[in-house]
Amino acid sequence: MTDIYLDGPLQRARGVIGRYPDEGERYVFAYDEPRVLAVHMLGVRRPLLVEWLLEEDVVESEVLEPWVGSGQAWADTVIESAPEAA
Repeated sequence: MTDIYLDGPLQRARGVIGRYPDEGERYVFAYDEPRVLAVHMLGVRRPLLVEWLLEEDVVESEVLEPWVGSGQAWADTVIESAPEAA
């Protein structure tokens, strides 16, 4: 599995809009402190497996549908990948 870290504010804001993780890739959004981390699917054309982690433990996991999906959880990391990568 290849992790691609999206660290800058613009990278985090864009997320996977206009791109999509290839098989074996995960987009990782890591933060220094826990907070409510929200994910939306507006502009995303395919479903995503989204996992919210707190101190490396998965606290929430769901497949979000294109364009209309959304979710949030108290976490310090979000990982987005293709659903078949799960």
